[in-house]
Amino acid sequence: MTNLRVTQSAVTSPIYRVKGQRSRWYYPDERLTAENCEILRNVDISERGVAHSRFGYGVYNSTQLTGGEAVVGQHEVTFANGDVKELIISPTKIYTDTGTARVNITGSALTGGNDNRTQVEFIKNQAVINNGVDQIQVWGGNDTIPTVAADISNALWSKAEAIMLHKNLLLVLGTTEGGTYNPTRIRWCGINRKTFVVDITEWRADNRYEVYDGGAAIIGGVDNWGQALIFKADGLYPGEIVYDALGLFDFRLSNPIRGFSPIAKHSLVARPEFVCGLAKEGIFVIRPDLSFFIANTDDITAYLELNQNRLKYAVAQVREKDHQVRFLLSSVSNTSGHNNVLVWDWETNDTWIDFPGHTMNTISRYIDASGTERDLYGSLAGFLYEGNNSAYADDAGIGFTWRIKMSPNDLGMPGKSKHILNVRTLYRKRSGQQSITFRAHIDEGREGNVVETVVIGSDLQWNESNPWNTGLKWPGAGAQRADVFVNRICETIAPEWQSSSPSSIEGYIVEFIPLEG
Repeated sequence: MTNLRVTQSAVTSPIYRVKGQRSRWYYPDERLTAENCEILRNVDISERGVAHSRFGYGVYNSTQLTGGEAVVGQHEVTFANGDVKELIISPTKIYTDTGTARVNITGSALTGGNDNRTQVEFIKNQAVINNGVDQIQVWGGNDTIPTVAADISNALWSKAEAIMLHKNLLLVLGTTEGGTYNPTRIRWCGINRKTFVVDITEWRADNRYEVYDGGAAIIGGVDNWGQALIFKADGLYPGEIVYDALGLFDFRLSNPIRGFSPIAKHSLVARPEFVCGLAKEGIFVIRPDLSFFIANTDDITAYLELNQNRLKYAVAQVREKDHQVRFLLSSVSNTSGHNNVLVWDWETNDTWIDFPGHTMNTISRYIDASGTERDLYGSLAGFLYEGNNSAYADDAGIGFTWRIKMSPNDLGMPGKSKHILNVRTLYRKRSGQQSITFRAHIDEGREGNVVETVVIGSDLQWNESNPWNTGLKWPGAGAQRADVFVNRICETIAPEWQSSSPSSIEGYIVEFIPLEG
C-alpha cells in the first residue's frame, strides 16, 4: 500500500452555503456544485442563503365544511367599497369566511368533485366563479343579507374548461355547447353599445375563435404583457382581441411556442417578469419575449417521482416576500388531494419539496388583519389552515422533520485524499435549544458515515454582531459554530443535518489536511 504523506498543515475551506436540489446530476458532474443538495425537505432558503426550517400551520377556521367536504377553492376578492371577501368553495357549496364566521352564499347547486377546483376572476365589481363542471356563477359581494351566487346570464355554453380576463373582457375557454365539447374554442363577452361599458351578460354568437381547430385541447390561459396567453396541451398560443375594420371584436393569434406540454390550469401564474406553470416536462417559465425554459431541469428526478397522473390537478400559489411559487402535488402513492409542495424560488432558480402534515386540496395567498402575507391551505377533509406564520412550529399538532443533505464535496481537490479533521456547522441563533442529528457521509457513503447529535441555539443577545453607527445593519445575532470532530481520510465528504426542532443553517466549513501518495 502506498504510504500517505502530509504535504502541508491544516487548511480551512471556504464557507459552503445551502442551495436547491440537483437530484439529476451525480458527482463528479461539473453541473453539481458542493453547495447544491441531494435532499432538501421542509426548508426555506432566504435571500442571504440561510436555510431555515419552514414554519408550520394552524387552524384558520375551526369549523369543518358541511359534510366534511373537501375545499376545492380559496379566493380573496376585493370589492369597490373596500370589502375584502375570502371565498371558500366545496364541491357543492360556496361560502364566505372571515376566519371565525362562515356564510353560505350558494345559489345554483354545484355538482363538482374533489378534483374540480375553482377559478375566480373579478370583473365589473363581481366575482366570476368556475369549477369546469357547472355553469359559471357570478356573485356581487353582499354576504350580509346574503345575496347568493347565480348562473351567468345569456351564456351560450353549459360549462367551460377555464376562464380568464383579457383587455377588461371575460373570456371562457373550452366550452361545451349543446352537449358538444369544443376543446379549442374561446368566447368573450361584449360591450354595451349604448354605454360602451363591458357587459358580461352579452355573449354574441360571433365573439368566438377556434385556436387551431382540431388540434390539442385548451388547458387554460392568463393575461400578461397585453396578450391573451392560451395554453394548450402542446404549447403556448399567444394572441389578443382587436377591433376589426368594421369596429367589431376579433381575435388575432400569433405564432405558437411549442416544445413543452402544459398540463395543469390551476398551476398557471402570471407576474410582470414571467408566466409559469406545470408541464409534463417540469416547471415551465415564459419570459416577456415569449421564450421559455424548464426551471427544475436540475431536479427533474424528484419531479418525475411524483404521481404523474395527478399533475393535471396541481394548484399554484405565489409567496411574494420569499419570491416563491408553491405547487401542491401528489406523491406517487397518493390518489386524492395533495401531500407534497414543490417550491420554486424565481430569484435563485432553486427547487425543493415540503411535506405538509395533512392531505391538502388547495393553497392560496391571503393578507391577514395585520397586513402580513400568509398561506391558506384547504384540506381534503374540509378544514382551513393558516401557514407561513412563525407562531406555528408544527402542522396543526403534527410534527415534521426537516432535512438537508449536501452533495459530495471534494474541497476543490478531485481524486485527492484529505484527512478531514472537523466539519464546522454555521447556524443562526434561535430561541431555546435545538437538537440536530449530524451526519458526515464519507466518500458518498462507501466508507460509512460519522454520526453525532449536535445541540445548538440560545436566546438572541444584544451586542453580538455589528456595532451601532458603523454603517452596517445589525441583524440581531451573528452566525454561530458547532464543530464535529470527523477524523477520517477520504476524497469527498457530504454533510447532512436533520431535526424536528426549528433551526437555521448558514452553511458549513471543513478543516482538513491535504495528503498525497
